[in-house]
Amino acid sequence: MVFSFQQKLVASLSGLLLLACATLAGLSIHGLKDETRQNLAVQVSATLDRAQGIIDAWVTGKAEIIRATAHHLPRDKGTYGSYLTLDRVAGGFDLVYVGSALGEMLQSNPPSVQRPDYDPRKRPWYQQAQQQNGLIITAPYPRASTGEMVITFATPLVNGVEGVVAGDIPLTRVIQTLLSLETRWKSELWLVGSDGRLLAHP
Repeated sequence: MVFSFQQKLVASLSGLLLLACATLAGLSIHGLKDETRQNLAVQVSATLDRAQGIIDAWVTGKAEIIRATAHHLPRDKGTYGSYLTLDRVAGGFDLVYVGSALGEMLQSNPPSVQRPDYDPRKRPWYQQAQQQNGLIITAPYPRASTGEMVITFATPLVNGVEGVVAGDIPLTRVIQTLLSLETRWKSELWLVGSDGRLLAHP
């Protein structure tokens, strides 16, 4: 079968047209992929910013309650129970307490049952707060009374009584509160310490 010059020209142009269409389609797909990646990066960044904002507000709120307690607790230790209980409820703590320089453990209600030989002065939260002479937030550790993993906010008293006031948050509550942020896509947020150690995940 012999093709005329016109047929050959049409066939050549058709081939070029198909090649051009394929090239444009490839470029469009590439551009779409780039746009999708950029949109995804924006969404991930926005999600992380929201998570950071929630964490900052959560930490700040609890830290301010512990600081205020350190300043405004009365000197009369016999009244501490009611004040610490109010702080526990207002701050969403599991337990708020004072470890005194005499080794006393004064707690919010309901109190945690401690071993007879328990000495708050030997606990990391007490020692760290005294060493820093300011507010500290511990890494997760097992609570002495139950073994439950908790995070503690603690700071030295500045009301004329020597000791440390502290509040515990169970790690399970940290996970529920901080890591339940809804995202546009199926994803998980993991809480990592400044040293890169994994602290909590869903």
